[in-house]
Amino acid sequence: MLAEEIARGSHSSGSKLPSERELAAAYGTSRTSVRQALEALAEEGVLFRTVGKGTFGPAAEARCGKRTRTLAFVIRESIFQFVQAGVNRILLGARKSCQENGYRLLFHSVSEDELDIEKGIDGCIIVGGAPGRLLDRLRGAGMPLVLADPLLLDDTNSSIGFDYAGGMR
Repeated sequence: MLAEEIARGSHSSGSKLPSERELAAAYGTSRTSVRQALEALAEEGVLFRTVGKGTFGPAAEARCGKRTRTLAFVIRESIFQFVQAGVNRILLGARKSCQENGYRLLFHSVSEDELDIEKGIDGCIIVGGAPGRLLDRLRGAGMPLVLADPLLLDDTNSSIGFDYAGGMR
């Protein structure tokens, strides 16, 4: 019944659903049944669940098909070799955050000639000068992107900028 409500648009994209207890009361069923139904809908990509935060209505990822809960951390190989120590700290932080939210994080070092990233990725964190052809291909495929690179900042994707001058001071 919940899936039908979602299909009719009763729950807006990203909106928090009532608690398992509230849903059980509303549908006249047990909390265990509600939990199993929510887990099944999350597996199908209809809902998004975050431990300790709740269950949320259809997210943009869900409209793209079944989610793998896998993100790619992408950096240009030549830049990674130059700034490896600093990027390792960013990578460890991203990995920890992904783990806490039930995601896997895959590291991809790419060059201008080698633009392949693994299939089945739900989104990419682009750090350090990813080749423009790769960005164009990912955008064309509708891949959710977060750009963490001042050279790539634009209005098309979510972006994180850095204050290098302030950091140096």
